Amino acid sequence: MSNTVCLLILTIVLQTITPGRPQSQTNRSEQDRPLRLRTDLIEIRAVVTDRQGKVVDDLKKEDFEVLENGREQQVAFFSLEKLAVQPAATPMPTTAGGPGRDLIRPAPASAPKRTIVFFVDTLHLSNENYLRSRQMLRTFIDQQIRADDLVAVISSGGPMGLFNQFTQNRGVLLNAVEKLRPWGIRRTMFAPYIAYLVVLGDRGATSAAIDIVSQEEGFPVDETYIQGLARSILSEAARWRNASLNTLEAAMDRMATMPGQRLVFLLSDGFSLQDNAGNAHGDLNRVTSRAVRSGILVYSIDAKGLETDLMISDASSRVVIRPSIYKYISDSHKDEQDAINAIGKDTGGDAFFNNNDMAFVMKQALDSNSVYYALGYYPSDQKNDNGYRRLTVRVKNHPEYKVRTQKGYQPPDRKKEEEIARHTPQQKMLDAIAAPLPQTEIGVTASAYYLERDLDESQVSIEVFIDGTTLEYGKQDGHQAIDCDVTTVIFDQTGKSTRVITDKVQGSLTPERLEEGKKNGYRYVKRLELKPGIYQARIGVRENGSERIGTANTFVEVPNLDRAKLAVSSVVLTRLGNPSEGRSQGTDAPELFMPRVRQGIPYFSQGTSMAYQLTVYENVARKPEDSGLMIQSELTQGEQSIYRSQWQPVAERLVRLGKKGFDAGGQINLDLKPGLYELRVTVKDPKSNRSAQQSVLFEVEA
Repeated sequence: MSNTVCLLILTIVLQTITPGRPQSQTNRSEQDRPLRLRTDLIEIRAVVTDRQGKVVDDLKKEDFEVLENGREQQVAFFSLEKLAVQPAATPMPTTAGGPGRDLIRPAPASAPKRTIVFFVDTLHLSNENYLRSRQMLRTFIDQQIRADDLVAVISSGGPMGLFNQFTQNRGVLLNAVEKLRPWGIRRTMFAPYIAYLVVLGDRGATSAAIDIVSQEEGFPVDETYIQGLARSILSEAARWRNASLNTLEAAMDRMATMPGQRLVFLLSDGFSLQDNAGNAHGDLNRVTSRAVRSGILVYSIDAKGLETDLMISDASSRVVIRPSIYKYISDSHKDEQDAINAIGKDTGGDAFFNNNDMAFVMKQALDSNSVYYALGYYPSDQKNDNGYRRLTVRVKNHPEYKVRTQKGYQPPDRKKEEEIARHTPQQKMLDAIAAPLPQTEIGVTASAYYLERDLDESQVSIEVFIDGTTLEYGKQDGHQAIDCDVTTVIFDQTGKSTRVITDKVQGSLTPERLEEGKKNGYRYVKRLELKPGIYQARIGVRENGSERIGTANTFVEVPNLDRAKLAVSSVVLTRLGNPSEGRSQGTDAPELFMPRVRQGIPYFSQGTSMAYQLTVYENVARKPEDSGLMIQSELTQGEQSIYRSQWQPVAERLVRLGKKGFDAGGQINLDLKPGLYELRVTVKDPKSNRSAQQSVLFEVEA
């Protein structure tokens, strides 16, 4: 590989993870491994109010009566939890120019008292409502997240890499919000509810559908066309609904062991439960049951906000809502609200509709749970009752008290759990990799970089970062040892697995290397040859001694350079050493060094200098000076632009000329306040008005 930067990466990998003999400590046999089943403990969160709506906060364990399907249960665990209503975190500082997003400082970490997930259903968000939701989340994170909150921003439309992780760093959360993207599903008034009625043979619905589709398509359609389209709409709706529910359930699985109060805010336009297969309500029940068993409250928020009458609400629609179709469209709208309403109400939370102030609604939800009772019990033997179990919580001798809590749940499938528990280590690894959300027993983050170089057949570098503090380590030759399997699965844009690679990372660590590994983590690099296209890389790391697993996901696009199209590689960051460091290696020039990495993000010391470099691929002109290409760099933090350079000829930023392209780059002095930043580098061709852009996150620390 001729690229200097990549050689530096590989050198550090070899220094950090030294190949060695397998650990002398052998793995336990399959027969010796205990069968691990989830606990039967049911966790209830109850808020009690009197006739005036005032919270009752002086009850004791013996005051409560808990019934499951009418059968009284013995409360095994009880506590009264009181949380401060006002946010403990310092509000974001401001400047004359507006919110001071360039001044973001992570609040000092403290023991979490509340675990919150912002679940943004990007599979069911219109572009307009996505923008409203994103702005609301920014405001809420700025003003309401406290120092003792553990928070994650999770999207239904695919994993967001490190941003799926729980954190107490508001800067990371704000950047996670920036990474949210709606999936742009085709919007039509021929909703799944109407399609369901059409398939059932409803004549009124069929006439309404013909009217709607004829207006949307701009040409008349017949009943045969509508019947086929109805089945297609139902199939697609089921696919997106299942994806959203599966990811939400995975988020709840992760929250089940999290500390403190557990809250989910679900932001969605809503989705239909109409399904020819009859599975939709069962899938919904499975998700709400997972929340109930783990004491998770869900607050559903309709992202559409305040709505006017359907007859006059959507001026941009091509459909004239005649009285003959009004009822069907109105019923479809209610149908899409039913699911998120049930998720909120059945889990002991709530659902909010027709409200533009989503941040205020979320604050109300937090305030209403500032005082609550936590009750845990093991269900009495109900071996023959695997159906839905209705929950009732009452305060003895106080029928006037209102108790807000979960409504009921479905027990987990024990046979399925036992089968999963018996999986081989490799099966468990593949199960974890295939899961909707990353597994976090081992801290793992990953990045994928597109970079094509001369004399190198590969196009993509996969970088995996392993948090050294989350490993248990074994023993080898009297030293601590690392012994992990790293499995990489590559999926193409159709979701098909195209490559499965498993490598071993083994080595004996001196005390100095062990401390370095715990401080800076471990970097694993894999170069892959991939055809043009968009790929998802799913990576799993399994520690062989402890059998603990961590996973991560990342995306990369490989452009087709044969189409004479402007393209750029990913941006590579390096830190610049001072001349004294250079003289130690026989030169007076500053030297390039790989930055340290934390949670997959490179970080630099305040006041130092950072170099960036990318490769420009342009098949029309070989010489940079003849191409006329221009380059610009920009630093942003959140929505605010911190610095933007002037457009300059690429030839003036030339670093190296190769056969496939030419390297360009620059240097940035990091005289910035501590925080998380994004560097965006754009290359454009003024003649053709074509452009290509890449961005990379980095952190500045004091």
